[in-house]
Amino acid sequence: MLANHPPMPAARRAELLESFYATQLEIIDALSEYMVPLFRYFAQELEKRNTEGDEADDNAEIGSKRLSRLKAV
Repeated sequence: MLANHPPMPAARRAELLESFYATQLEIIDALSEYMVPLFRYFAQELEKRNTEGDEADDNAEIGSKRLSRLKAV
Protein backbone atom coordinates (compact mmCIF):
# COMPACT_ATOMS: atom_id res chain seq x y z
CA MET A 1 0.00 0.00 0.00
CA LEU A 2 1.36 3.40 -0.92
CA ALA A 3 1.59 6.02 1.78
CA ASN A 4 0.31 9.50 1.12
CA HIS A 5 3.17 11.94 0.89
CA PRO A 6 2.98 15.58 0.03
CA PRO A 7 4.62 16.50 -3.28
CA MET A 8 8.24 17.56 -3.08
CA PRO A 9 8.69 21.32 -3.31
CA ALA A 10 10.19 22.54 -6.58
CA ALA A 11 13.12 24.15 -4.79
CA ARG A 12 14.03 20.82 -3.14
CA ARG A 13 13.74 18.99 -6.48
CA ALA A 14 16.06 21.55 -8.10
CA GLU A 15 18.52 21.21 -5.20
CA LEU A 16 18.57 17.41 -5.50
CA LEU A 17 19.03 17.55 -9.28
CA GLU A 18 21.89 20.01 -8.95
CA SER A 19 23.55 17.77 -6.37
CA PHE A 20 23.01 14.73 -8.58
CA TYR A 21 24.57 16.39 -11.64
CA ALA A 22 27.49 17.73 -9.59
CA THR A 23 28.15 14.22 -8.29
CA GLN A 24 28.05 12.82 -11.82
CA LEU A 25 30.62 15.38 -12.97
CA GLU A 26 32.88 14.52 -10.01
CA ILE A 27 32.69 10.83 -10.92
CA ILE A 28 33.47 11.55 -14.58
CA ASP A 29 36.45 13.72 -13.58
CA ALA A 30 37.76 11.02 -11.23
CA LEU A 31 37.44 8.29 -13.87
CA SER A 32 38.79 10.33 -16.78
CA GLU A 33 42.37 10.14 -15.58
CA TYR A 34 42.13 6.34 -15.75
CA MET A 35 40.09 5.97 -18.91
CA VAL A 36 42.53 7.42 -21.46
CA PRO A 37 45.44 5.17 -20.42
CA LEU A 38 43.05 2.21 -20.27
CA PHE A 39 41.75 2.87 -23.80
CA ARG A 40 45.32 3.25 -25.06
CA TYR A 41 46.27 -0.06 -23.45
CA PHE A 42 43.31 -1.89 -25.02
CA ALA A 43 44.00 -0.30 -28.41
CA GLN A 44 47.64 -1.44 -28.24
CA GLU A 45 46.61 -4.95 -27.20
CA LEU A 46 44.06 -5.16 -30.00
CA GLU A 47 46.62 -3.94 -32.52
CA LYS A 48 49.14 -6.47 -31.23
CA ARG A 49 46.61 -9.31 -31.52
CA ASN A 50 45.59 -8.23 -35.01
CA THR A 51 49.16 -8.03 -36.31
CA GLU A 52 50.58 -11.00 -34.39
CA GLY A 53 51.43 -13.76 -36.79
CA ASP A 54 50.15 -12.00 -39.90
CA GLU A 55 53.49 -12.57 -41.60
CA ALA A 56 52.92 -16.33 -41.48
CA ASP A 57 49.24 -16.17 -42.48
CA ASP A 58 48.09 -16.65 -46.04
CA ASN A 59 45.79 -13.89 -47.25
CA ALA A 60 42.83 -16.29 -47.33
CA GLU A 61 43.36 -17.32 -43.70
CA ILE A 62 43.92 -13.90 -42.11
CA GLY A 63 40.26 -13.16 -41.47
CA SER A 64 39.47 -16.54 -39.91
CA LYS A 65 42.57 -16.45 -37.68
CA ARG A 66 41.73 -12.94 -36.47
CA LEU A 67 38.17 -14.01 -35.80
CA SER A 68 39.32 -17.03 -33.79
CA ARG A 69 41.66 -14.80 -31.74
CA LEU A 70 38.78 -12.41 -30.99
CA LYS A 71 36.53 -15.32 -29.96
CA ALA A 72 39.25 -16.52 -27.57
CA VAL A 73 39.15 -13.19 -25.68
